Amino acid sequence: MAKKLAHISEDHSREQTVYEHLTGTAELAKQFAAAFGAEEDGYLLGLLHDIGKYSDAFQHRLDGGVRVDHSTAGAKEACAHGVGYLALAIAGHHGGIPNFGSRADTKNDATLSGRLKRDLEPYDDWKTEVTLPPVKPFNMREFNTGFRLSFYIRMLFSCLVDADFIDTETFMDGALAPRGNYDALPSLLDRLETYIAPWYPPKTELNRKRCAILDACKASGSTAAPGVYTLTVPTGGGKTTAAMAFALTAAVQNCMSRVIYAAPYTSIIDQNADTFEKIFGTENVIEHHSSAEYLFSESPNPAEYRKMLAAENWDAPVIATTTVQLFESLFASKPARCRKLHNLANSVLILDEVQTLPMPYLKPFTAALAELARKYGVIVVLCTATQPALDGVFADLKIDLPIKEICPNVPENFETFRRTKIAQHTFDSTESLTAELTTLPQVLCIVNRIADAQKIYQALPKDGAYCLTTHLCPAHRKARIKEIRERLKIGLPCRVVSTSLIEAGVDVDFPAVYRELSGLDSILQAAGRCNREGKRPPEDSIVTIFQGEDPPPRLFETSIGAGKIVLDHCQDVSSRAAIHTYFSTLLDLKGAEAQDAHHILPLMESEFFPFRTVAERFH
Repeated sequence: MAKKLAHISEDHSREQTVYEHLTGTAELAKQFAAAFGAEEDGYLLGLLHDIGKYSDAFQHRLDGGVRVDHSTAGAKEACAHGVGYLALAIAGHHGGIPNFGSRADTKNDATLSGRLKRDLEPYDDWKTEVTLPPVKPFNMREFNTGFRLSFYIRMLFSCLVDADFIDTETFMDGALAPRGNYDALPSLLDRLETYIAPWYPPKTELNRKRCAILDACKASGSTAAPGVYTLTVPTGGGKTTAAMAFALTAAVQNCMSRVIYAAPYTSIIDQNADTFEKIFGTENVIEHHSSAEYLFSESPNPAEYRKMLAAENWDAPVIATTTVQLFESLFASKPARCRKLHNLANSVLILDEVQTLPMPYLKPFTAALAELARKYGVIVVLCTATQPALDGVFADLKIDLPIKEICPNVPENFETFRRTKIAQHTFDSTESLTAELTTLPQVLCIVNRIADAQKIYQALPKDGAYCLTTHLCPAHRKARIKEIRERLKIGLPCRVVSTSLIEAGVDVDFPAVYRELSGLDSILQAAGRCNREGKRPPEDSIVTIFQGEDPPPRLFETSIGAGKIVLDHCQDVSSRAAIHTYFSTLLDLKGAEAQDAHHILPLMESEFFPFRTVAERFH
């Protein structure tokens, strides 16, 4: 048989045979899939994915011939070998996982069912070089729902895509790319201990409580196993550092691979990624979201190049990303989006400000998190001061995993960190609100609409006035928040009007905060920007809740309604009981249907592997 090639280098000086590429990809995919006990399936995927390249038509393609469908061949052989569940990943390793389709599909359809009916160029020469290992019976009890089996296929798809990319990249470059070479997690834990050491012994009552929370998180991390955890810490309680202490301690104890930190807003990511880089070294932290792309010159230095590569597959020890990037990847079908997913296995996943998870996707999110904990060795940490009532969602989805609280004495913690007084007030007009804001030298006002923020800002004295909205590009927003912190610190006038982007996780400390009526979670998060360091008495640190001139946006109507119920009936709206009541009321008002508004979970049970449709619905 003539030598069959998979790739030719750009200068045509080197060749990689199909056999070399299949076995190289198989070994890598096996290694990646080992993180969730799927080595055999990973190896089979690698062996089968490109056997269509044995066809003479593909060999002509390497010489400039027409494009050839070479991935359907591997899908056909997977079905013939008794591993048909792998066919979807193989068929989609270039263009994305297709829908399975139906028996009625024709060879012109892009579904797997349609593609399997295609007449392919002969590729039988693969049998002279490749021997497929025997297959163990597939354990359907392990994957007793369409969701679980689809999740497994997508994770295997991730292993295959990453392995295929890396093996091809290594051949084309003529050497291994400078991936890896990060510090081990025990070393990062040591760096964290060095970073927090000056905090002990604590010199104030507030810092004493923060250190107690930190110690409790480290102690809990030393005994943690894969599962779902909550970390309920009041604003100003050192939540981010405490969560990272828990995560690294647990990761080291369980011999895990990495810590992945996800937050809803890039303003939070910017702040916390900077802190992580100071603690762990910039080379060990990858910040990956729409505003952090690693684009370098044609000749980047090794450290830059390694960061760029790690953003593709998240193989670094600390990843800082957005919840959008994380969850859209978990339900994606395209190779570039899914490539990193296998590196979620055997990791600690921190979801900061978890109360911001959008209601229309709450059930798919929850199902994905539970599956990561159940099957893929992940410790999931739901982190916030205003913990959503997910126990009811778990019950609806029949998820039998317990949700464990990391930090004990939650009610006591909330009482210790009480630093504000919440008051309600009615303003006759925007002008009267603006007049009151003008009398205060340092104040934060948070509104629901960008247009309202701009209107109020225009009426404020220009010295020290700032307007923060998503209309600002991330770099400008980051720079302005830095200026705001400096002015607050040295006592200069600082009047800030913002949308909700500032209220969750951004470390600023105002003597007074005004919050347009919104959901209780937003109100309490806004209160966390007032008297953050506890330097003033709570009775002098007022968080004023006001009704805007115009009716609230329809998007906020239900959350405002649930918030009003709690404001009117709970004496202490910041208590854990009030927060639970708010979220339970919100879920009841929205209804179970609103928690999966695009019917993603029912679709995954009613249709046979609708990967492409799910990805299209999930945005």
